[in-house]
Amino acid sequence: MAATLLILGIFTVALPVVASEPSTTDQLGWQGSPNRRGTWDIILSCGTTIFACTWSIQHLNVPAAQDGISKKALRSCQWMLITVLFPEFIMAHAFFELLMAIDATKAIEAKVNIAVTYPPLIRRLFLRHTQNNDSEHGKNYKGPEWTLTHSYFANMGGLSFEYTDETDERKCIQFPLTAFQYAEQPDVYATPEIYEDDIKDKGKQDYFAKAIAIVQICWLILSLITRKIRGLAFSQFETLTLGLAVCGVAIYITYWYKPQGVGVPIKVAKQEGSVVPQFLRTYDSFWDVLSNSREKKSSGQVSRIRNDNNSVAKSNKWHMTIIVLAVLSAVFGCIHIIAWNFEFPSDVEKLLWRIATIMSIVVPGLGLTTILLAQFTARDGDPREFLMNCLEPPREFSWFYDDIDATSKAMTTLENIYNNLSSEDDNAQRLYKDILTTNTGSFAPEMLKFIKKESPFEESNSVQLSEKFISQFSFLVELMNDEGPKSLVDSAKTNVFPRRAVIPRWVNMSILYTTNLIYIVSRLMIMALALASLRSMPEEVYITTWTKNLPAIQ
Repeated sequence: MAATLLILGIFTVALPVVASEPSTTDQLGWQGSPNRRGTWDIILSCGTTIFACTWSIQHLNVPAAQDGISKKALRSCQWMLITVLFPEFIMAHAFFELLMAIDATKAIEAKVNIAVTYPPLIRRLFLRHTQNNDSEHGKNYKGPEWTLTHSYFANMGGLSFEYTDETDERKCIQFPLTAFQYAEQPDVYATPEIYEDDIKDKGKQDYFAKAIAIVQICWLILSLITRKIRGLAFSQFETLTLGLAVCGVAIYITYWYKPQGVGVPIKVAKQEGSVVPQFLRTYDSFWDVLSNSREKKSSGQVSRIRNDNNSVAKSNKWHMTIIVLAVLSAVFGCIHIIAWNFEFPSDVEKLLWRIATIMSIVVPGLGLTTILLAQFTARDGDPREFLMNCLEPPREFSWFYDDIDATSKAMTTLENIYNNLSSEDDNAQRLYKDILTTNTGSFAPEMLKFIKKESPFEESNSVQLSEKFISQFSFLVELMNDEGPKSLVDSAKTNVFPRRAVIPRWVNMSILYTTNLIYIVSRLMIMALALASLRSMPEEVYITTWTKNLPAIQ
């Protein structure tokens, strides 16, 4: 984002500069390049820069063990397309992955007996409130230090926990161990003995290729700044590429410490005598945030971390991803205003460029604002009355349920919360999911069948409850199963439930899909117009500058 604002500032300063060479309004078709730059030179330099900004810039998470070459290649192509259409999405994702890695490193430092060190720049920018030197927590640890690269590596699926029951080899547990889960359960897992250099060696990061990409991107930006200062026109295709280049520089900088191209994770075992752990989902996904939903729990094993992993927002709080993405989308769209008064082959194409530019600036903000509004919830009943009505069903249900201890414990917990008159007390803010769940799963769905006298409880002497409560409890069971808006799932607590969404979910999803479609159309329009405009360019577009002598693919 800082790089974007810097480039826009440079162009603003450069606008009043008087041209050193006279300009001409003559329109030229396809140009060769015997003595000056031609149409093919523009296409080659822009195409190479776009490739550097969309393919070589990828820092995808570790693939699943069963993923073949074709699936990996298809996934890379998919993310290349996403980068072309939504470069601001990739930039926002890179920023939040960095914040996740920093938060994970801080959690490791606080909870695990291991030496932790931060890059000097990261400490200076993000950890000013902490001590200047790295924490001495774990100073007696003789193994490799934990770094920001380690946190990136774990959060992208680089650590894989594997356990096989010695008595039954068919019982095998395997899942990616994130840095956050390792910090929460440090006594369960064996300490990963891996140095930062070992992680870098596992990746297929080609520093030479990355250097070439950065040089190419910076060359294009410098070339366009030079042309603007000299008063020389440049093409719409170069303007389009400039937007991708600015995003590319920001993404490269943000991903500086993230490993690239890791294909196989490092296995982590459990410590002797510790319990067998289960996978903890310590992250959200970008789609979950945008759609205000949670990924449904899967009974199968988790094989990899999705590439759109994102930090988990606090309950009843707006996720900063939405705000950051709205700002970045507007800034990225504003870059195309540079070509607002350029010469186009026709007035219609100029008008279409302006319309597409305005849509690319305004539409994402409108859609993301709707997502924020969709996270508002409203009261749908008295929480204490609902809690009181929840006290009797477990007592009667316990006569028909095998795990009497679970129902008794739930009744005791609910009674204690009901007798606690302070709704703001931590003990009064419990998720119903935590109360009505045992080691074998939630018994709330079975209790709902009991309340409704459904099979196999048709003949039971069920308690008499109002239709309103039964409807509210049915909705609660859905939320306990992560079915519904994320804001409501997070608010299924004893001190606030029952609640309802202010904006229906179908409205949220309709606006989300509609704004996405309009934005994609506007992006495709800009790309098509940028390429089509090459058929007729002002003559001064082909005048070379001193940047032609710099090393780059031209």
